[in-house]
Amino acid sequence: MVEIIIKGEPEEVYRTIQILAQQDHSDSSQEGEKEGSQTEDEGVEKPPLSKDEVLQLLSMITPGALKIIREMAKHPTLYSFDDLQKAVGLSGTAVAGRLSSIGHKKNKLFPGKADPIIRDYSQQVYRMLPEIAEAVRDFRQNQS
Repeated sequence: MVEIIIKGEPEEVYRTIQILAQQDHSDSSQEGEKEGSQTEDEGVEKPPLSKDEVLQLLSMITPGALKIIREMAKHPTLYSFDDLQKAVGLSGTAVAGRLSSIGHKKNKLFPGKADPIIRDYSQQVYRMLPEIAEAVRDFRQNQS
């Protein structure tokens, strides 16, 4: 029997449970499916957000999530989970909790579009399309 105790704010707990469930799914999918699991490749099949959509999304997310996505836009091609946590001074569950607001808003506003942040749990890195990072930096400049 395995017992897991998760402490934190409701959003953080919810996001942590999602991460654990996705990791379990990706492990089981490797047995009978092609190498790329749906958790990593799900956004590839969906069209990316346009610049205007990114700007609209950014205007509606929490300040904590905005701080994190701004930091991620500095290294869009590859940002390790650990390095991002150090850069923003938060734990992994705190980062995940704040980033969940981006996914929730994106799903409400643009349900057929890919997430702006690509999470690679096997490599423990975040990625972002260059166009998305550019839109984030433009939003950042507009907000200064």
